[in-house]
Amino acid sequence: MAIDKDLEHTNLILSFCQRAQFMKLYCNPGLTQAGKAVEVPAWLAHTRCPWMDAACFEIDYGYVLLQSFRRQQFRVQITRFIITAACTIYARPDAASIALQFTTIGKLRGEVAGLYQVALEPHHYSLFYMPDDSFCLHLTPGTYESVHFELDPLLIDELAGYHRETMQVIEMSIANSKSGIRLMPVQMDAAVHRLITNMRNSKEKGDELDELLINTIGTLLFRYKIAIDEPHYAPELAASGYCEMIEDVRREIMTSPHARNHTVDWFARKHNISESTLKRKFKSLLGITLPGYVAQQCMLKAGCLLKERWRTIDDVADELGYSDRSGFTRAFKRMYSKTPGEFRQMWNKV
Repeated sequence: MAIDKDLEHTNLILSFCQRAQFMKLYCNPGLTQAGKAVEVPAWLAHTRCPWMDAACFEIDYGYVLLQSFRRQQFRVQITRFIITAACTIYARPDAASIALQFTTIGKLRGEVAGLYQVALEPHHYSLFYMPDDSFCLHLTPGTYESVHFELDPLLIDELAGYHRETMQVIEMSIANSKSGIRLMPVQMDAAVHRLITNMRNSKEKGDELDELLINTIGTLLFRYKIAIDEPHYAPELAASGYCEMIEDVRREIMTSPHARNHTVDWFARKHNISESTLKRKFKSLLGITLPGYVAQQCMLKAGCLLKERWRTIDDVADELGYSDRSGFTRAFKRMYSKTPGEFRQMWNKV
């Protein structure tokens, strides 16, 4: 009977989450296992935002508190993770969108749809295109929090009417992100901190709250465009002249990743560029080193191949260019927090 009550409670909370339009979070790459819905613990209650819907989930590695507020033109979501052991959290948005994300606590690190890496330092923010596909976050023990805005084209058009710079930065984000290149993160200054804090603590309701949020989003976008134009970030923009070549490299790696063949030396010779320049431009544009991207794509493909039960683990390792089984296992565990064998066993139970 207790189990039935727990299941009923979980179903009620999940139904509420669907109505509130929370982004769904999962504990495995198959997007099939969510955490257990629980009441918001008293020690987390102080983080609640008065005008947002909230739900809390207990997962194998801690707790996740989701807060969400949705309108036709935008959605605001605040996600706080309290993690007790290294893990990977998977999610899939409801639809493609332009996202403005702020990391207020901890360093967030992950991948968006195998397209590009997201790595936001504490108190940094970035604008990026989020495709209608899965993404993951790699978390170590600690507390993390992000404030996330998803923008509808209707709102973008409205904001562009006030600030031409807003449309410019949106267009830059879409053009770059669809090629696997995202705009650089920038540090939150005092003005941005005040905007986020005032928004979270607002006691406004109804139309007044909507107006406050739209004005806040517009101002944040405007400040982001100003920030990336600052001389401090300007040197990174010089890498844009190498976009086409870097995109060719990225596409080749993503299409058929191979740890042994896809080296800096090989790509430098193929594209007639020095190794040092290739490494610098690749990291500048994609936010990850070339060897790191190769390893990342190899492991993403390894996860897909291991779902095919007829393949042996040795076959998968060999196809991805890992002649050393132990090296493949270590790389796989860094990505999924599980060995290939444990991953396959988990997947077979799904």
